[in-house]
Amino acid sequence: MFANLWRRATLLSSMVTIVALYRTIFVFLMFFVGAVHTNRYTYWNYIGATAFYVILWISYIRNDAYLFKTLCVWFVPIVFGSVFFVFLYIILILQLDNGQLFIAATYIDGGALSVGTVHTLDHIIHTFPIIDFLVVLVSGYVKEARHAVKSFHRRLASNAQRAVFLIYFFVAPLSPFALYCCFFNPFKEYPVDVSSAVPLFSGLLIYFAIMLWVHSLMTTKNYGHFKKTQLVANPQILASSVF
Repeated sequence: MFANLWRRATLLSSMVTIVALYRTIFVFLMFFVGAVHTNRYTYWNYIGATAFYVILWISYIRNDAYLFKTLCVWFVPIVFGSVFFVFLYIILILQLDNGQLFIAATYIDGGALSVGTVHTLDHIIHTFPIIDFLVVLVSGYVKEARHAVKSFHRRLASNAQRAVFLIYFFVAPLSPFALYCCFFNPFKEYPVDVSSAVPLFSGLLIYFAIMLWVHSLMTTKNYGHFKKTQLVANPQILASSVF
């Protein structure tokens, strides 16, 4: 079995394995030390994205193309949108509250956490998810995900169906946050020194900009700039430029 998996291993499947493994271990460690605070959406985002990587890893281990395509078409917008939104929105919140959220974290457990420790943990929980996703994307996932989404998009028979799919891209990523809001008030959990309308509209602007990019990335035909024929190496030109 393991020999067969090794033969089928690719850069993408290897990176997904690493990301899924280290994030799963880290989630268990966070629960073990009591570092998971369910009143903060950050942890919902981190654990949800970890589940996505684990299921993506399963699709590679089982060589299950149907599961893979299901993840690409229906769950990539949710994971992509949530991960990028949390990364950018926390920067906005820290600016609007003059860093009080960051400073308050140093007083957890009776002031046992230093500013350096909080800074490190902040990067792990807010910045690393972006790095994880980008590593997976550039390792080949963006190519396969685009193919799956574009194939699905081409099978949509009418403009109305394409419009519904576009709406899904923008609405679906809000579902985890909407569920979170059923239990917690984000304006109470992430207080700022200005009107709540400022982070609300700023957050919506950031969100829609991200999702417009995600939709374009997954469905556009004009991906990249140069034509493939322009990038095919001409031995004579290369030889003349070198010698």
